[in-house]
Amino acid sequence: MPLMLFMVVARWAAARAQAGVYHEGVDLLQRRLDLEQTNLCNSPIAPEDTIRPIEEVASLRGEDGWCYFGSTGLWARNCGLSRRSKNMMVFVLTYEVGYIPVLAGPWATEKALFFEDGRRMTLRDHDMPLDDAYCFVNGWYNLPRAQVVKNFTFLEEVSEAACKDLEKKVPNYHSITLSDIYAEADQSQAILVELMASSSPVVYANQTLLDNMYFHAATKCALGGRFGFCIAWPGCCWLGQRLQAFLAHSGKQAKIGQCAARGVLRRPRSSL
Repeated sequence: MPLMLFMVVARWAAARAQAGVYHEGVDLLQRRLDLEQTNLCNSPIAPEDTIRPIEEVASLRGEDGWCYFGSTGLWARNCGLSRRSKNMMVFVLTYEVGYIPVLAGPWATEKALFFEDGRRMTLRDHDMPLDDAYCFVNGWYNLPRAQVVKNFTFLEEVSEAACKDLEKKVPNYHSITLSDIYAEADQSQAILVELMASSSPVVYANQTLLDNMYFHAATKCALGGRFGFCIAWPGCCWLGQRLQAFLAHSGKQAKIGQCAARGVLRRPRSSL
């Protein structure tokens, strides 16, 4: 591990310890690893199911999308495992160690991003800016963090309400396929990476990106059958707390829209 990255991770660990979450995190990490050793949510998928509406697939296969498509990567599988165990921390800790340095290292230069509807956020993530953008656009930074991360019943209730709202915003809500998810994520990520590479400290997103952020949220509904935010909200809230703890430990302050989310779709290199 490069020295600078090691130092960032060490400071992150100190911030975690200061926040009183280290031992809890170790125990939950072990539980997650134990679950990953099982064959749950890890069966091969039928190729035709990647282009079939996820709602149809879930009905046909008798599994929600997170678990059925689990073999495509941990982004899906560990959410499926979390839902089965009703413990969202199984998923939340999946990317935490590698993700905090991305947001808190010296390479995490800030970019002010303006959307077509006039909203503004601050981005630090040059690796997967899609995470922060879709959490921000959909208003998920305003949720009660402890409830979202620790109370599964509460999470399912607010997830259902949000999915009903997205059903009205996204025209093809009921016909979303796994291939659609990858196509949108690739397009949105490409737009955001280009914006983050700009030499200007202020950048502007077009309407396409704004619409994509609603679509990206709707894909979680499709995968979870109206309860899909079990992956997005806890990831955003938990890692947002960890980032804030790190920044506080470093004598810095988080800015509007500067939160971490790991309710993310990262294209698995070995699939599709």
